[in-house]
Amino acid sequence: MKKSRITGVYSLIVGISMVGMWIMFLVTDNIPELNTIPWEIGFHILAEIITACLLIFAGLGFLRDYNWRYIVYFIGTGMLLYSIISEGLGYYVQRGDILFTSIFISLLILTLGFLGLIISEYNVSDPLKL
Repeated sequence: MKKSRITGVYSLIVGISMVGMWIMFLVTDNIPELNTIPWEIGFHILAEIITACLLIFAGLGFLRDYNWRYIVYFIGTGMLLYSIISEGLGYYVQRGDILFTSIFISLLILTLGFLGLIISEYNVSDPLKL
């Protein structure tokens, strides 16, 4: 399987998982911040849904070889890395949650690995040809 196809599958899995996670948290009323900082958590959820949509579109782009796949992937992955480091790791390390800290460290390593695969495949000699 081509590097970009594997990365596309990973992007789809992560994007769909992000949407599913927030739906699960909302349905089970497991977001206490909605009562204390509703605007902040609302915008946080919005940013994560946008990230998830970009990852889903990038994944589909890689699987179908659309020309725009790289730019959408790079933007979505940049947003994902920020979310993992700033929000995910920061939040769970602060709470002392070893399980979720480990999950986010694993997600960080996997995401950087897939980013490295795509960068190695990307034609930097012609950056406008996506």
